Amino acid sequence: MNRRIFVAFIICLLFSANGGLLHANDRVGAAWKSENVSLPEGKIAYIDPKEGAIYEVNLDGLVTWKYQIPSKIQDKGYMRKGADIEWLDEQDHFLFVVPGGGIYEVNRKKEIVWSYETDFVSHDADRLPNGNTIFVNAWDKEGDNQVVEIAPDGKKVFEWKIADSGVSCDEKFTVCNRRDERGRYEYTHVNGIQKFEDGSFLVSLRNLNTVVVIAKDLKVIGRHQRIRLVHDPRLEGEKLVAISRGRALLVRNPKPNTTKGDGSHYFKYKKKGYSFLRTNELISDGKILLTDSTHLLIFDPSLKELIWKMKLNGFGHQKENKDMPFLYKAAWIGAKK
Repeated sequence: MNRRIFVAFIICLLFSANGGLLHANDRVGAAWKSENVSLPEGKIAYIDPKEGAIYEVNLDGLVTWKYQIPSKIQDKGYMRKGADIEWLDEQDHFLFVVPGGGIYEVNRKKEIVWSYETDFVSHDADRLPNGNTIFVNAWDKEGDNQVVEIAPDGKKVFEWKIADSGVSCDEKFTVCNRRDERGRYEYTHVNGIQKFEDGSFLVSLRNLNTVVVIAKDLKVIGRHQRIRLVHDPRLEGEKLVAISRGRALLVRNPKPNTTKGDGSHYFKYKKKGYSFLRTNELISDGKILLTDSTHLLIFDPSLKELIWKMKLNGFGHQKENKDMPFLYKAAWIGAKK
């Protein structure tokens, strides 16, 4: 074989194996950075629900890795109904959700190394330290499980439904059985889960405008109400950080049960050109990764300001531009704290 052809062939193989090098000159958007502020070191992964692809990009907007989700996997669900993604740092793999289809783990060689197929998953799936996977069912009916945990072999080890803890859709400030734009109903629209070492867990009940913390014995040990269309809440130490959709990223100091309004605001984004703020991930240096329909955002809680943002090319408003892709969740690739 001609030496030049052989070298070119080897380079192509290396590029294919790495994946990202093939896309090194592709730019997904223009990045903006605040002056005199250091950005954390890392990359960001997100899903284009229309193309059905996972993109990993650096903070300059350059593509460093891309994975085209096979159509046979995409076709099991509907990518625009809450496709979640998580970076598994120990393995350097990605865990992603096809809403209404299943949960899949892909490695850097673009091989699916684990999967669990179910109609009852969307919005959030997390890999736990013990190797189990916990996930939520946002497009739920009354009587459905809202939370399920499975072992690596797919065996269910835990199931939870709202009635298990005595939380009711008949309580004040709730709008259960909401109708979506297609005329379909969802009961609680649970959209987030966070499990803790002691077996307790936090669950986000959007249609109840409520976050509850449930003990291992299923007793309610914390309740935060009147967080409008709550998304992606998490406990950071003892304080709750959550998104009140259409209004703000908010923080509440530890008060086990409160019916107060939305609380203190880290970032009021209403009328600032952002919509459907969702991702709320604590990343390097205490910063927070956020997403809206078209933007990747990094927020500094100490400054209470955005320090970096990037508007993705070709992405549109979730409701106003239905022929275009929109962002739901993103994942930070790098140190978490």
